[in-house]
Amino acid sequence: MKCCKCGAQLPEDSVSCQFCGERVQRNESTENKSSQFSEAPQIKESTSISEKNNLVLPKKTTEHEEKHQGQNKNVISNRSKTINIAICILLIVLLTGNIVQIFLYKDQRETISELNNEKEKLVKEKRELEDDLNESNYARTKLVNSLDEYKKKSDYYDKIISLCRHQIGYASEQFHVDKGIVVIEKNTTRRIRLIADYNEHVTISTTTNGDAASIEFDESTWYGSSTTLTIKSQRKGITTIEFSNNINNQIFTVLIIVV
Repeated sequence: MKCCKCGAQLPEDSVSCQFCGERVQRNESTENKSSQFSEAPQIKESTSISEKNNLVLPKKTTEHEEKHQGQNKNVISNRSKTINIAICILLIVLLTGNIVQIFLYKDQRETISELNNEKEKLVKEKRELEDDLNESNYARTKLVNSLDEYKKKSDYYDKIISLCRHQIGYASEQFHVDKGIVVIEKNTTRRIRLIADYNEHVTISTTTNGDAASIEFDESTWYGSSTTLTIKSQRKGITTIEFSNNINNQIFTVLIIVV
């Protein structure tokens, strides 16, 4: 039945409208219907008490309740859609973040690889520069040593020039030695021959400059035109020995180089 004021659908046994509060006006048809409902067959007495307790009458659903239930269903459906959309958006964000991270990680790996290659290149260049520097230092050391050697040779040459004031190993055909320059190793000996071809008795005198070597006559007195002398080296250096005689003023020098 319907409310005469607001038109809402009401239960048949309603006294007043539950929506607008208007009192329900019943007519004969409504009373007949209600009497019909009251005359409905009763439940058999033979039915057990448990069956009566379990018996549930169907609940009548009004149009407003159906509308309210429909609205609830719509709200629940909308909420479900909203949750699903939020989950989808979250998944998309996470997926996008992972993709971005993958590309960023790829770029970082490429950058790190390039930096490592650049580092290896710089290390290689550093080693090459160190090798070049070592070679330059070696060449410099070698050059300095060569200069020192040339300086020593120059010093030796100057010393030789200063010491050798007379001819080397030769004064005349009658007065000379067979070797005017003797190169000898340290702590060794060497013999040379002295020529003094005079028909009369002659005395030979020597003057030594330097202590790198010494010279001795093998015999103090000899007969004939020559005799032998022994050179003994003591240390590295230069020694000069001047020879002269008592017959004339002829002088010559023997140069001894100990290496």
